[in-house]
Amino acid sequence: MPVGALIRSSSTQLRPVGAPLIPEARVDRIRVPEFSVPPRLPTPPPPPRLTTVERARNILGDLERTGPGQEEPGVQALLRLGPDALPALAEAFPGLLWFNRRHPHSKVAKGRDVSPVARAFVAFGEPSVPYIVDAMRSFNSDIRYYALLVALDLPQEELVSPIALAAIDGDIGVRAVAADAELGFDQARIWASSEIWKTVLTEGAAMRAHLVFAIHAVARVRDGTAARLLAALLDTVDDEVDDVACRALSVLTGQVHGPDPAPWNAWLDKNEHRTRTEWLIEALADCQPSIYRFVVSELAALTGQKFGKADVDQKRERKKLAKSYLRWWKAQARS
Repeated sequence: MPVGALIRSSSTQLRPVGAPLIPEARVDRIRVPEFSVPPRLPTPPPPPRLTTVERARNILGDLERTGPGQEEPGVQALLRLGPDALPALAEAFPGLLWFNRRHPHSKVAKGRDVSPVARAFVAFGEPSVPYIVDAMRSFNSDIRYYALLVALDLPQEELVSPIALAAIDGDIGVRAVAADAELGFDQARIWASSEIWKTVLTEGAAMRAHLVFAIHAVARVRDGTAARLLAALLDTVDDEVDDVACRALSVLTGQVHGPDPAPWNAWLDKNEHRTRTEWLIEALADCQPSIYRFVVSELAALTGQKFGKADVDQKRERKKLAKSYLRWWKAQARS
């Protein structure tokens, strides 16, 4: 098309010659709407701060995936939180086990080697005691077992009573661990434990579930002051209690009087004020052959003295041996 055939319209567009002009007033104009700036949204509040227990749970989540030797960072993180973290440990106890009582083992693990949670409890020390005591009262025998191992790793006086009760627990594994622990106790702890067991003997039938185990316990630690309580348990309606109490009395006294309480009480009326060593020296001369060797071994353990072993069939020799022990005993009393 020739250049002259084109003219420029007011809108700067080219149009062919002869095309009608569009009045400027009718040209549509695009109006840009006026947009207002939206108000700034409020800043969201910061997330709520985790409590100490919640932080401890988070740490425990990682700690539970560690093996022995890998737990120290997690344990230290819990220690930094302080004792307020202990409820989270109590919730998780015993946690992932490093030592499982149900698996074959040559020896029982220390409390710190039971699990990462147990190691953290031991690391906290004394503040852990109330939580471990609660665990030792659990209805779950496994929890009581592992809590006992931790308790034995926390040498606190507050744990003497719970450990004594563990020695008469209904679970044989718990009883066995507590009984072994008694071997390492000092005399004061042994007698403190025995007082608890004698309370069970006093309550008798009311504590039937633990009564037989309490009889075994006082006999095991050779507490002669329990003899009168044991005699009171004889001639009951429970044959098992009669039998166990009768055997325990023989262990303590070196005497054999059977299940009838009358001869035991008569013997105690005459001898209760004397020491157990004197009881056994007296028994050595006249005791039945069935218990003679036991009495000899008990006297040797009590006195640290061995004056030879008389023939069980030679009563004269037994009396000579008894006199040797009696002379030693009197010399000790004079010194």
